[in-house]
Amino acid sequence: MIFYRGALRHYTMIERRMPVIVAMIAEKGGAGKTMLATSLAGMRSSAGNRTLLIDADRQGSSHYWAQTRSEFRLPPVDSTSLYGEAFARQIAALSSRYDDVVIDTGAGDSSEMETALRSADCVIAPLQPAGVDVWTMGLVDARVAAALDRNPGLRPWALFNRASANPRNRDEAEARAALQGCAALRVADIRICDRVAFRRALTAGRRCTSIRRAPAGRGRRWRRCTSSPLENLTRTAE
Repeated sequence: MIFYRGALRHYTMIERRMPVIVAMIAEKGGAGKTMLATSLAGMRSSAGNRTLLIDADRQGSSHYWAQTRSEFRLPPVDSTSLYGEAFARQIAALSSRYDDVVIDTGAGDSSEMETALRSADCVIAPLQPAGVDVWTMGLVDARVAAALDRNPGLRPWALFNRASANPRNRDEAEARAALQGCAALRVADIRICDRVAFRRALTAGRRCTSIRRAPAGRGRRWRRCTSSPLENLTRTAE
């Protein structure tokens, strides 16, 4: 019996997959990191995965989103706030307890961004398809390129977020052309459009697909807007 239990424990440890760590990074604020991080964490948790949301942004928006869920008695998403040396020291131990870990870093160069790049399987750098956001991607690309030397398995993506839904708008096409020169970042062939529902869901501790009394069909459309793109990008890390 002792041998059986030991063998079973060993087999379970082998079969259990390593956690998938996804980090959201950006050089400037307003790119939508927190919206993407909370949406992804909520989706993974709803799918039955043990999910941890790490708020490494001192503004604390992602952690507040998780707390808001508890206040409204919504299904909980584990969340913690970690910065600086504590973040670098604890991320490995914390991640080992979960299937999925989503990291929301603060904007700009920081020790938290460096730790996230060193630890993540997949990194998503959201940006609005506008001039100022595009200008900052050179800095993000350089940091990702440096991180690849230490973390060669990292999958880095630039993702257009808060894009215009107007088919005549040319900002995205011009931004895509400008990012073709990136050395490390790959530009995702999908985008997430700017929707009021995303902002409302964030402040309510929800995902946009879980807002009550959504008009018929709209929940499915919003799910396609967020679930499929994020799943397609992040699951390539497995």
